[in-house]
Amino acid sequence: MALCLLDAEAPFELLAALPSELIRRILHGFCDGRSLSTFALALVSSSKEKYSSCALNLLPLVCRDRLEQIAFCIEDKIDQSDDIRNLRGAVQWIRSIASAEGKSSSLARQVRILSENAAVLDFLQESLGKFSNVKQGHFEWPVWYGQLTIDSFVTGTRMRNTARILITSPMQRPSLIPGSSLLRNRNPCSVFQSEPYNMIPIPPWGRIHGLHPDDDYVLKPVACRLEQWGQVAVPAGYANADILDVRIITMMQAKRLSPPFRPRTSWMLEAPGTPLLCCWQDDSAELTNDRDYVDYIIEMLKAKERISQCGEPSSREYIPFQHDTDTTRR
Repeated sequence: MALCLLDAEAPFELLAALPSELIRRILHGFCDGRSLSTFALALVSSSKEKYSSCALNLLPLVCRDRLEQIAFCIEDKIDQSDDIRNLRGAVQWIRSIASAEGKSSSLARQVRILSENAAVLDFLQESLGKFSNVKQGHFEWPVWYGQLTIDSFVTGTRMRNTARILITSPMQRPSLIPGSSLLRNRNPCSVFQSEPYNMIPIPPWGRIHGLHPDDDYVLKPVACRLEQWGQVAVPAGYANADILDVRIITMMQAKRLSPPFRPRTSWMLEAPGTPLLCCWQDDSAELTNDRDYVDYIIEMLKAKERISQCGEPSSREYIPFQHDTDTTRR
């Protein structure tokens, strides 16, 4: 036991003995944002000042370099995009976040900025790796996580589909998205109903994805019914001021819209996955500071973990006066 206590900080001693440039390359190549944040907290909690110095001088540089690398990756593909102005806004925002190191602030403030930037790093890495087509210059990021229930009424039968979803939107300066209706919904379970709707869509647009393959499976019949009956899924219960105020249609319905109302990023209409799109009114105010959006990103990452642990997706059919025929399918 005594030997373990003596060697408790041995890995830190080894780290301190390495050249700073080598440490920087190791951290840059093998650590994600969460690892960098956890490592910084461990170093700052150490009793030796030199470890805190490493955490507050070297790790922020690594995080900044990784964010700058992402900004350059997007910037390098801007000329291939049909949404150049918005992508430039996203690049400017990422670089603004990367440049905030907080060296003149208190220790707690410096650690907080590093942790926040590390969360943004993980958010952007997942956006590029999972939701974007980097080679073609198509960049998306998540703007909302939650549980969605859609009721459809067909020939006297009510179909209820519930799935865990996320909404992605083309990258742009965050002050333009996600709209106050999305910002307010931080732990949402929203109910929608499909109905005939003379919709005049208003950008911005987003794509709806199932959080897991089972969720995609549950959402596909919803798209079929909306397309077959020419309906739109709208929020149920407008009395609730905290509703997710979006309109849900299919890709095929969006393709039939006249050009002024189609998504400006035309590749959204050809992207693989669940063929559901949504649009919402952009009633968000200009953000006071570029870092104002960071809190929302962190809340989204937390919501993702909570929603992932929710109950499994379901598809239910309700037939009037025949309650014993209710079925649940996955």
